Amino acid sequence: MTFPKARLAVSAFLFVSWLLFLFVVWLRSSATILSKPQFVVAQLYIVADVRDERGKANPDVTVDEVLWAFDPADQDLVTKSLHIAELSTCPKQDGYQGAGKYLVPLVKATDGAYRIAPIPWAASRHATHGTIEVYGFFSHRVIRRLPINEALTMQKCLENAGFATSLKQEEIRIYPWRPSLRAQVEELVAAKN
Repeated sequence: MTFPKARLAVSAFLFVSWLLFLFVVWLRSSATILSKPQFVVAQLYIVADVRDERGKANPDVTVDEVLWAFDPADQDLVTKSLHIAELSTCPKQDGYQGAGKYLVPLVKATDGAYRIAPIPWAASRHATHGTIEVYGFFSHRVIRRLPINEALTMQKCLENAGFATSLKQEEIRIYPWRPSLRAQVEELVAAKN
């Protein structure tokens, strides 16, 4: 009778050891994977120092490093302050985890403002934001990016008021900066050149 009990004890020990090993591997491999479609669309990759403001990201950030810029003039942004309006609407599932350094892929809007590069809808898992375009009097066009629920509500209200609108659903994401991300960024930069 001792032999079957010994086999059971050894099997239980090996099973628990295997589970422990898998847990340790999972803890160590919590690697961040960058969204390639988002970085293909981006015109500027920065590492920004983001401050926390009552549980949300402060939209005024300081640029610590420019990793890549389509426009050579953007290389001079290091140590400068940028205002990224939609940064304060990034929840935890979109990468914001409190104050610290973040890798932020940006696009430059026609008015010169910087915005977080969206993940193209086809590559996105879920829409977090919506860019709403409103066509009003005298062919005036207003474009605004909002969290998706606010964008849907605004679109419905504007259409009820008689305005023509279009809504582009997008996902935006930022990435907590780790030096291990540099290799992924260098791969993306090499693919762009």
